[in-house]
Amino acid sequence: MSIGKIKEFDIKNGTWSAYIERMEMYFKVNNVKSELHLPTLIATVGDEAYELITNLTSPKKPSELTYDEIVTLVKDHLQPAPSVLAERYRFRQKRQGSECLSDYVAELKKAARFCKFESALNDNLRDQFVCGIKSDEIRQRLFAEDDDLSFTNAVKKATTLEAAIKDSAAVDVSAGTANNVGTTAGADAVHAINAAGDRRINTSGYGGRGGNRTRGARGRGGSPWRSAGGGAHHCGGCGGSGHTYQTCKFRSYECSRYRRMGHLRRVCPELMTEKSRADQTNFHQLCGKTDKDKVDELPLEPLQEEDFHHLCLRDYPLVRIPVSVNNRILSMEVDTGAAAACISSETYDTYFRDIPLLPPATNFTFYDGTPLNPVGMIKPKVRYGVTEKELELFVIKDGKYPIIGRHWLTELKTGIAELVDCHNLSVGSTNVQLNNNIKMLCDRYKELFEGGLGRYTGGKATLRLRPGTVPVFHRARPLPYALRARVDAELDAMLRDGIIESVDCSDWASRWYR
Repeated sequence: MSIGKIKEFDIKNGTWSAYIERMEMYFKVNNVKSELHLPTLIATVGDEAYELITNLTSPKKPSELTYDEIVTLVKDHLQPAPSVLAERYRFRQKRQGSECLSDYVAELKKAARFCKFESALNDNLRDQFVCGIKSDEIRQRLFAEDDDLSFTNAVKKATTLEAAIKDSAAVDVSAGTANNVGTTAGADAVHAINAAGDRRINTSGYGGRGGNRTRGARGRGGSPWRSAGGGAHHCGGCGGSGHTYQTCKFRSYECSRYRRMGHLRRVCPELMTEKSRADQTNFHQLCGKTDKDKVDELPLEPLQEEDFHHLCLRDYPLVRIPVSVNNRILSMEVDTGAAAACISSETYDTYFRDIPLLPPATNFTFYDGTPLNPVGMIKPKVRYGVTEKELELFVIKDGKYPIIGRHWLTELKTGIAELVDCHNLSVGSTNVQLNNNIKMLCDRYKELFEGGLGRYTGGKATLRLRPGTVPVFHRARPLPYALRARVDAELDAMLRDGIIESVDCSDWASRWYR
């Protein structure tokens, strides 16, 4: 009686080398003689695989070849030798994803099968293992090891550290849950300020969005949350409800901010502590109002990651130009939205107290329509470049930077105001009045503005074909009758512009419509 069973080989999903290895073990355990290896293989390989063998050995029959020749022939057909460079490239791209370290090691060994590292296999496995680990903490610990660290020891140390991090996170969460049980009244008292009678606002450090949250212990692995109004617990691993931390699928995830195992970034205790410190001042100011406006408490909602589209205005510095005002150089901010030039009352007291203030000739308004009444105005001598004039300068209480508006920009001939009038479009007319500089450019390169398509004049383009290429002539696709007039008009336009040209016959033809 034979030991074991060999099934038919699956050409689509099976691996020929693995099938042959099992076949040879079957020969060994059942003491099959060498002259019976080929008949046994043909008898068990199946109809589909036998047909492939017959096609590969044609015109000979499979029985005319040896067992080793059949195995090599099928292997070369189903498993051709891959490129070593390509396999090594794929090996170097291997990084740990959501799988554990044990699965990552198995994937690395699988990727290194055809890399032909030979004696350097363990060194390459060790290097790629350390570089591809997802946890920065484990990688840093491995970097601290000696240079003679082997691949086996690196895997052993890394898996030990991974297990220790997971256990530490579980312990921290358990401690946070225990500390959170008896703090319902105390936490609400600490994080609430009675600003108007019975109105209580819970400030847990998340701005107006977190008015209903109370945090428990600040464990490294994250702690369960509960709402201030009831006893419903929220998972410390993801912040969701309806399940406990012990059953949360994110227990094995790593925080992307501090690389702590056991929770997501949106519920990271250390990140929440930072936000709490930054927002606490604003919250107490909000809660300290004495008006009767009610501040609604918002329900629990998931935290946002980050405002990736945050616009920092400090990246755009002010545009200033130096202007001489009564022989004093002022660095004035260019503001084409302002009609006049302005300085603050502090600047006036520092540099121009000897000039008496005159009553302002006009009043100003902000963008939202709020009135702005100047303290007064002066008429100093202003010089920019070679232009010198006596112009009005308005003094604004509590102002900041000196501002130069359209009045001074135009009178001092700075050239900035002229940019606004670069293209002057007259109403009801298509004529465009350009300034002299742009008109000169248009006259110099008038062929670019004549309309229509341009023509490449850099040289003659050539199409290079492979030697022995045979011309291909495709039959034209049929065109619906309703579109023929439009297509004919477009072809006539292309012919008129010189894009295409008419020929009597051609060896080449694409599938154009007819």
